Amino acid sequence: LAGTAWNWVQTQYGNDTVAAPADPTLYVLTFGADGTVNMQDDCNGLTGTFTEGENGELTIDLQTSTMAACPPESLHDQFVLDLAGVASYLMQDGSMFAAIKFDTGIMEFAPAP
Repeated sequence: LAGTAWNWVQTQYGNDTVAAPADPTLYVLTFGADGTVNMQDDCNGLTGTFTEGENGELTIDLQTSTMAACPPESLHDQFVLDLAGVASYLMQDGSMFAAIKFDTGIMEFAPAP
C-alpha cells in the first residue's frame, strides 16, 4: 500500500445499507512509504499511521484532524468511523476493498488520480 492514494467509492454494510459520497474525490486516503497515512475527509484533513500484515491485515490509526464544520450532507464522520474499524484489505480489478471488523462492512476504494 505504501506510496498509493485512493478515493472512497462506497461502504457496503452487513445490513445491506450503503454509504457512498456524492463526490469520491473529496475522500482521499494516501499511504506513505514511511508508514504514515494522510486522509482528506471532505472538509477536513487527518493524519496517522498504518500497519500492513503479510496476510492482508491492515490497521489504520488516525491521530490528528482538522476540525472544520462540514456541510450536513457530508459523510465525513462515517468515513472516519469506518476507517478506524478496518481489519484487512485486498486488491481486485484495480480497486482496493477494506473489511471492517466483525464483518460489519466492506469499504471500496478506486485509485486516486
